[in-house]
Amino acid sequence: MIETIYGKKKERASRFIITAPHGAGDDLKTGLISKRLAKALGGSFVINYKYKKPENSINKNLDLVEDFNHLRWAFIKNKFLWSRKKLAMKEFYLDIAKICDKIKIDHQKKAVVVYIHGMKSKEVGIDVGTGLRSQGSKLFGSGYHIKTGGNTGEVTTKISQAKKIFKIVKENLQKDFNLDVTAGEAFSGWSKCSGIQFHKHQGRNDYAIQIEINDFLRADNEKINYTVNLLAKTLKEVFK
Repeated sequence: MIETIYGKKKERASRFIITAPHGAGDDLKTGLISKRLAKALGGSFVINYKYKKPENSINKNLDLVEDFNHLRWAFIKNKFLWSRKKLAMKEFYLDIAKICDKIKIDHQKKAVVVYIHGMKSKEVGIDVGTGLRSQGSKLFGSGYHIKTGGNTGEVTTKISQAKKIFKIVKENLQKDFNLDVTAGEAFSGWSKCSGIQFHKHQGRNDYAIQIEINDFLRADNEKINYTVNLLAKTLKEVFK
């Protein structure tokens, strides 16, 4: 494991990279979940342990304020504006990109990058964001939703993969805890300012998934291990 300007990273051999943009305290236990999930998958992790979001009420050091999941996109120049973000955030994404590029060479397959977040919901256990949102029984990208305006990104996995992740996780969470699973309802990830969209712009073409986990599934060690095992089993099945 290597200490970095933003937190910690570790490289392993599989094609999975697990990352926690808000692991410094905004999304509690997401750093721990990311480390355990990476280990279960034989994959790498890249975790922000230092920088908190601007709205975090316990921020004391303004030099350590940054939302690592909110990119800056210049629509006219058609590129990300790293100069308006902390250097540590740029390093965070560059480290992820380097591992992705190495995976493509070593495996001859796209890297699978999983962004772990926390959300508040009593009914929904997990929300799966891949640049899609459910509308009835179907999943649609941002082009189908007028409210997204010009902030439209791309679908970050194959639609068939997104559906399979949703199906496996929902079957298990409903059976075990009577919790629902949604697809992009909490956070769709289709804005070009979302972390997962880094993997579909400026020449990148990796798979990326945003997993929002509710408080209940992060409440204690037993539930964290359950969540890690479920996600590991699901990802191994979908990305064979």
